[in-house]
Amino acid sequence: MGILPRAAFKAALVVAVFVVPLVSGQTHVAGAEAIPLYVFAGQSNMVGDSTHSAQLPLVDPMLAREPSNVRFWGPNSDYAGRWGPLQAPTEIMEPTGHSGFGPEIGAAPLLAARHPDIQVAIVKYARGGTNLYGDWNPDNDLGLYIRLLARVTEAKRQLEADTGKAVRIAGFFWMQGESDAQFSESASGYAKNLTGFIASVRRDLHAPNMPFVIGRIADLRWVDDRLQFSAVVREAQARVARTVPHAYLVSTDGLEHAALSSIHFSTRGTVDLGRRFGDVKAPL
Repeated sequence: MGILPRAAFKAALVVAVFVVPLVSGQTHVAGAEAIPLYVFAGQSNMVGDSTHSAQLPLVDPMLAREPSNVRFWGPNSDYAGRWGPLQAPTEIMEPTGHSGFGPEIGAAPLLAARHPDIQVAIVKYARGGTNLYGDWNPDNDLGLYIRLLARVTEAKRQLEADTGKAVRIAGFFWMQGESDAQFSESASGYAKNLTGFIASVRRDLHAPNMPFVIGRIADLRWVDDRLQFSAVVREAQARVARTVPHAYLVSTDGLEHAALSSIHFSTRGTVDLGRRFGDVKAPL
C-alpha cells in the first residue's frame, strides 16, 4: 500500500480518532489519569545498531526482565502491530546481531518511576542512516515523518481502545544527526530543520507543549572523515534546545562506543544513553 498524501492521511486520522472508538464500544473513564505515552525516534543510535540483547545481563541484570508497568508498541518486531511488554530485543533487522534494542530499554525504568501508580507506554520508530533534511522532513510525503505519525496515532488509538483510558503524548526523544553531518548544506540547515520538525510533530500529534528531548551527537570529526560537519550539527542541536520552548539537550559525550564502530554506541553505551534520556530535567 502506498503512503497517503498529507491531506488524505490527516483525514484518516480524524476517522481513527472519532469513528473507531465508537465501533469498539470503549469510552474513556471519567477522572482517570491519562496514560503517558513516550515517543522514541531517530536513526541508527536510536535503533541500537551495535547492541546485543544477550549482553544486557552483563550491564544490568534487571534490564533483561520486562518492567511490569511499561507497555511497548511492538513487541519484539520491526513491524509493530500490538501492545505488549517491553523486553529486548526490540529491534531485529537493523542491528548487526539481529537482536538489538535502543535507548528505550535504559529509559523505561526511569520514566516509569516518574509515574509510580500508573502504567506508561512507549512507541518507537527509527531507521539507520537517515537524515533530517530529507528522510524526516515533514513536507516529504514519501519519507519517514508520515510513517512516524501513522505508527504513533495507531498505537495511541489502540491503547485507548484497550484500556478505556485517555492517552497523552508525554514526551518525544530524538537521537539523530550523524547523517546530516556529512554535508555542509544539511549541517548548516539543521537548526532550522529541527525547529520545523518539532513544530510539526507537536502540531500533528496535538501536543503543543510536548517536551522534546534531543540527544546531542558526538563530535566525530576526528574519528570519521565522512562526518566533518558534526560540530556544526552539535551547535545547532544546542541552539534549538536553548531557543525552542520545552526542548531539552542530552549529551552523549563519554558514552561507550562499540568496538568496531566510531559512530555507534555499544550495548552499555545505549543503556546509558537511555538513562540520560530518562533522567533529563524535563516535566515528562
